[in-house]
Amino acid sequence: MTRRPPSAIGRPIDPASPSNRLALVVAVLAGLVGGGIELLDSGDFWEATVEGFFWGASSFAAWATARELDHDDPRGAGLAAVVAPVALFAFGRPALLAVFGLMLGGRLALRSTGLRPSLVDQLVVVGLGVWAASTTGGWAVAMLMAVLLVREAGRTDHPAAAGRFTGFTLALLATVRHGLFGSAWEIPGGDWTWPLVLTGVALLALGISDRRPPSVPCDFREGPPRASDQFVSRLVVAAGAVALTLLDTDPAAAAPTIAALVAVAVFDRVPERTP
Repeated sequence: MTRRPPSAIGRPIDPASPSNRLALVVAVLAGLVGGGIELLDSGDFWEATVEGFFWGASSFAAWATARELDHDDPRGAGLAAVVAPVALFAFGRPALLAVFGLMLGGRLALRSTGLRPSLVDQLVVVGLGVWAASTTGGWAVAMLMAVLLVREAGRTDHPAAAGRFTGFTLALLATVRHGLFGSAWEIPGGDWTWPLVLTGVALLALGISDRRPPSVPCDFREGPPRASDQFVSRLVVAAGAVALTLLDTDPAAAAPTIAALVAVAVFDRVPERTP
């Protein structure tokens, strides 16, 4: 029986790895803390469960995003996993679907698995993008994901066969969904102070990130990702975080993604200790 090849957008989480164990433990603890705070505040067990889910999922999303932004050094991902729940406590729930969409976008751009996305992988990206496109910021993230699918089709090495078709399909369906069933390009009013501050922080983090090329091999292919792919991954994730935050006028919307950008930038400037 022929073994089915691994997914290009799904990375294995081996608990034997200290970084992976840390991510899982922090996500569980974040969920328990978030749920406990909500239970004490409202007394509603269901709301506490939902809040705990958001805290845990946001912590994990920040960790996973940081692992795509810095393929070599897991320290930034560990910091991002801790910072993301703090951001939830300060600003509220993020746009979780769009946040995971940005994480997958970073993974597509970097090709950290070393594999080209199969048609099934691409359809998963399309579905997530369309689902996330209810708000104007989510629609912008979906457009970035569509561009990345088309980029996958244009690669000179192992191009994604259906990338142009799935990218166009995502752009079309996300636009229809947003126009007919979403906020129809409405930008909410409100206080712009924190959204502007956080977008500035995201851009600063992108600007000071180290440009060193990756050296750790991909998950399922010999050799590391290309330095140009790492730059595109960081650029797309930062652009998506800025668009999501500003177009939704919500500092919480992309908070886990911004936490990943900041944490990676911090550890880019901290020398890694050698044994």
